[in-house]
Amino acid sequence: MRDSIITTGIGIFLALGSVGGLEQGTMNLGQAGVMILIGIVLILIGIRERR
Repeated sequence: MRDSIITTGIGIFLALGSVGGLEQGTMNLGQAGVMILIGIVLILIGIRERR
């Protein structure tokens, strides 16, 4: 249970952080896109572990 919460939290942090970096102009679209995809995968893994 604790591992799934940590995994989901890391995924949310990556996804939101990359969107913020994209808005600030410190990342280009490719870098932010890859980090968003990794974040989404981690969120899905965390949700699936809870079941």
